[in-house]
Amino acid sequence: MTNNGSFEKKGLEHGYREDLIGGGLIRSVGGWSAVKEMKRSKTFQKSVERILGDGDFVEQVLSSAREQMERKYALQAQDYTFEKLAEKASYLMGMEKGEAFNKGKERALVSARSLLCYWVVKNLGISMAALSRRFEISIAGISLSVKRGEKNRKEK
Repeated sequence: MTNNGSFEKKGLEHGYREDLIGGGLIRSVGGWSAVKEMKRSKTFQKSVERILGDGDFVEQVLSSAREQMERKYALQAQDYTFEKLAEKASYLMGMEKGEAFNKGKERALVSARSLLCYWVVKNLGISMAALSRRFEISIAGISLSVKRGEKNRKEK
């Protein structure tokens, strides 16, 4: 038997657990009986099975996701592309157009690349994995750049 089989066997020993049944609203309010009681009392909460939490939390997550999508499409409609944001990041750091794509560790270059990484991840929804491939930097390096870019944006 593999380790996975052993893990599964240990789980089976615990038997059926009511507290692990259902997702989203069912689990967050305390099970099916609580959901049925809410229905009887005509109390409604926003819920999505993929989001575990109360109605306020679910609404907050959905609202944040909606805002991100709206911002992404608004920027794309204004023709903000990866390349245009790279130009802007280079310009703001006193560099030539497109220099944010260069390899190196000079302060201005790192600042421009970090700002660019922050903008495209947060606003255009480009994944860190895609940036990692584009810049030939590890995903951990891109993550650090995004954090550095956010700090640069707040400071400048």
